[in-house]
Amino acid sequence: MKAIDANAMCAAVALFALAGSGCDRTHLSAHFGEANRAAFRAQVIDPDAGSDGKTEPPLDPEEAATIARTHMRSLSAPSAPVTGYGNPVLVVPPGSPGTGMAPLPQEPER
Repeated sequence: MKAIDANAMCAAVALFALAGSGCDRTHLSAHFGEANRAAFRAQVIDPDAGSDGKTEPPLDPEEAATIARTHMRSLSAPSAPVTGYGNPVLVVPPGSPGTGMAPLPQEPER
């Protein structure tokens, strides 16, 4: 069995003591957090939204199999390249023939 280093043990005890002492809430007022709780309550549009008892009908096995098959197909790598993405077309501004670049602006004559 490996001996425990005394310095490591002291550091661990000190760390746990420090962590345990940081959890005291006596320095907080009795009204701490009321504004946050009120703000969260104000964000609720309909507090009784989930209490109507209505549930959606479950999927039948055939529909569930179709959804699962489609999902698994979307996750797999395509076996053939996707059509419709042929060679890319590079559109360049008109310029000198064969250069593929626009002509440089000319200096005005004086």
